[in-house]
Amino acid sequence: MVERSANSLAYAMGWLYATAVFAFAAYVWTRCKAKRWSLDDYFYTAAFIFAIAHAIIIAFCIVHSYGRPGHHIHRSDSTQMQLLLYLLSLGFARISCALFVSAAAQASPLVWPARTAAALSGSWSIASVLCLTLHDGKPWEGILGESFYLRWVGIEATGILIELALFILSISLIWFLAMPKLRRACLMAAFSTRLLSSPTSVTPSILTEAALALSIMTGCATTPRSLLAAIPPPPPPTHHVFNRPLTIYTYDRYRRIRKSNRSTSAWTRRFGAGVVRPESTPDLAWLPYQGFSEVSEATAYPPRVHVSSMSREAPLMTPMEEELWRMTIQKTTEVSVEHRRRSHLHNLGRKRHSSVDSTL
Repeated sequence: MVERSANSLAYAMGWLYATAVFAFAAYVWTRCKAKRWSLDDYFYTAAFIFAIAHAIIIAFCIVHSYGRPGHHIHRSDSTQMQLLLYLLSLGFARISCALFVSAAAQASPLVWPARTAAALSGSWSIASVLCLTLHDGKPWEGILGESFYLRWVGIEATGILIELALFILSISLIWFLAMPKLRRACLMAAFSTRLLSSPTSVTPSILTEAALALSIMTGCATTPRSLLAAIPPPPPPTHHVFNRPLTIYTYDRYRRIRKSNRSTSAWTRRFGAGVVRPESTPDLAWLPYQGFSEVSEATAYPPRVHVSSMSREAPLMTPMEEELWRMTIQKTTEVSVEHRRRSHLHNLGRKRHSSVDSTL
């Protein structure tokens, strides 16, 4: 009976992880084609690597331990390692989903809840690994001698809460995207399957392996072209340039406007837009001409004196031509003249009397 369960687990793992590998290959191909590779993609890749390592260890355990009588099973650390990889793969897959929602939401109110969910997913992974390694994976014994796994109960409960939070964030993001209702419903159904990817048992079984493979496959729900087309591209980063004149900022804004206008052309959509990087030139000093410098190696020429056309010698003109070109301005002016003859005669009379007195 045990051998049959081991064989069933091996067959189920083969089908599940083969599908997960194809889903991951499609994910990587779509991301590389769209030239979108961000932080959530790295976490998703790490989750896939942990899941594959977990599957390899489970296969090793099936070959050497599972399906055999108890006295033939040698204690090994492989069982403990596959549980740790199981938790790490689930945690990294949840972090990837939360970071994708945070990047797609941009400036909406969903950014900080998504980042909080990513932090909680990371904390859940660390806490689950610590809880698993504290007591070597053995069950705790109660006061009455019963055995129970309180640690796994806590891991399962918190994992379900985090998956529920990610489900709400994903549905909220898709609900406000501009796309047909049918595509929106399909994406919601794809993200809803994440609710099934939570720890279900302490021992490896078909359900736990299905949950882990499903968490990898649902990570590809972020790769459809319709979803990527509905998400607006992130705004270009604003570079703060120091120790530059004000004209650099004006030129940089004008360059961004021209780049945004070129992005709609057919050539840009096919081959991509070129990148223009303005370089600072602090050594250039635009100064007026200061004369010939003996230090410079280049040949400097003195400035050319500008000769006005009016100062050049004009050809002589005949008197008739001068008469024609001469311009006369006539203006009537009234002039009043006063004669002060009386005062002058009076003064002359005084001079006569003075001369007569002197002779007498």
